[in-house]
Amino acid sequence: MAIAFLFTDSERRQFEQLARRFSLSLLETVAMAGELATDGFDPARGQGEPFEFTAPHTIGPDYLSKRNVPDPDANVDVFVAQDWAQRDAEAAQYLLDEHPSRAVAISVCSNSLAWFRFWAVRDPDPERRARFASVVEAYDARAGHPEMRPGSHAQATMHPMFAPYRQH
Repeated sequence: MAIAFLFTDSERRQFEQLARRFSLSLLETVAMAGELATDGFDPARGQGEPFEFTAPHTIGPDYLSKRNVPDPDANVDVFVAQDWAQRDAEAAQYLLDEHPSRAVAISVCSNSLAWFRFWAVRDPDPERRARFASVVEAYDARAGHPEMRPGSHAQATMHPMFAPYRQH
């Protein structure tokens, strides 16, 4: 019942009634309500094993190069991914302010591009998906690799400066 304290008394009673009616625990009822509330937000739910985010314990110049960003087809909750993307953006800003270097700029660019590739497929808003996709396409065209897709032969052989870093 650790989650129950987040609800008003009225909401808690309603969830408890639902739980009793369907012979479920309160946590199961809340989880089901969460799934129903978020159904349809993810335009391309991933398959396979759930994606696990990793991050170093301290933020230093190599922080983003040790982070992992899910592939667009990864089995990941888009709301959790949004939280991690926000953390990466905040870390990127800090790194550019406090540790300005070419290596940091490249890791920020690679991390951002990896997130843009993810959101070009998984953002709930079609207009934002299109904007992310256009940024990725423009970057790939400028880099001379219009056929660039995660896992492609061209991506594996491209110059490291332009390769999005992915650690799974």
